[in-house]
Amino acid sequence: MIGKKTKLLIQTLLILLLLLAEVIIVRNLNGWALGLELFGLLVLVTLFLIGIVNYYSRGERAFFLFFLLFLSNVVLLWLFRGKLYVILLFLALCGLLFSFFETSAKQKVQQEEQREKLTDKLKYSGPYSEVFPATEIIHETEEKSVENDKDYLDLTNTEQNKTEGKTTERTVSAKKGVKKVFSPGKYVASKFGNTYHEPKCEWAKRIKSYKQVWLESKEIAWEKGFKAHKCVN
Repeated sequence: MIGKKTKLLIQTLLILLLLLAEVIIVRNLNGWALGLELFGLLVLVTLFLIGIVNYYSRGERAFFLFFLLFLSNVVLLWLFRGKLYVILLFLALCGLLFSFFETSAKQKVQQEEQREKLTDKLKYSGPYSEVFPATEIIHETEEKSVENDKDYLDLTNTEQNKTEGKTTERTVSAKKGVKKVFSPGKYVASKFGNTYHEPKCEWAKRIKSYKQVWLESKEIAWEKGFKAHKCVN
């Protein structure tokens, strides 16, 4: 593929040759044809300057319009004045085709780049229609985590209060004496510890409900490998 500088050089040479030929044509005209050709020459020079100054952005389109207008001018001169400039027609046609194919190739490249960018955006955005900043997602996650912790603590405290309320002494009278039964147990320990406490002890209240092990007596606690805490009388 021809480089940018080489292509610019070729197009510039073609345009200068065509402008020189247009000046020669204008010198041989008179009347209304002279006025139209002068106006056309001014338009062609303007397009050439725009193409040179903005070549890397919109210059190729300006050159394409230049060759198209010049080709139309040659055809009109042939139709209305009966003069066919074959060499100028050939040069203008070459410049037009050269600019047309280069412009089309550039548009295809731009379209492919836009498609690739759109594909990358769809890959990273996932199934959502909007991509939210990472900071907002982090804040929302932290807020939900705090709310879940609060709900869990409230539920744990409620279960613990219910458990303490149910820990009452039930007495059963019998002829031989009075026997005390404790529900769910007289002492409480942690599954992950080796010390048991009385339910009213501060250390016992710190044991979460799903870690609690209830014991009926000191003997049972000793058999299970638990030792008495200072709070146990």
